[in-house]
Amino acid sequence: MSNQATDALTNDLRGDGWSEKSSTLYEATAYDRHVAGLPSTRNIALYLTGVEDPSIHLVNDASPYACHWSGSRWMAHLARSRGMPVWGENSGQDDPASLRLSVQRMHDNGFLGLMWGFESELYATPHPGSYASIDDYSAVLAAHSRPAN
Repeated sequence: MSNQATDALTNDLRGDGWSEKSSTLYEATAYDRHVAGLPSTRNIALYLTGVEDPSIHLVNDASPYACHWSGSRWMAHLARSRGMPVWGENSGQDDPASLRLSVQRMHDNGFLGLMWGFESELYATPHPGSYASIDDYSAVLAAHSRPAN
């Protein structure tokens, strides 16, 4: 998205701008031209790593302006523009709040699914730091399950 690229360029790509610190620069920021240039979308799905980035206070997915959206919202928009499915993955080392945000963004943006990066973090015993556990993952998925029609 343009505001993330502008932030990085304003800081001379030093890595100390918010877009680079939160990794949002590579989260669907420049894919519009790539997606538009695909000669065919048959058997292609878009995929986003870092569904939980940037944090919720840095974006507004309800905004009518794409420059305010998260990478998840932007990637879903690009996928829909070409009739493509979209998948996502977290960036790893996430706590339960980031897990909930990842699943919420997946759900809100119509992703086909969410891969959990570094699943060993979910199953670790003893559990490292404040990472989300398999029990957290299970609870969040159950809360977002849709009944079968």
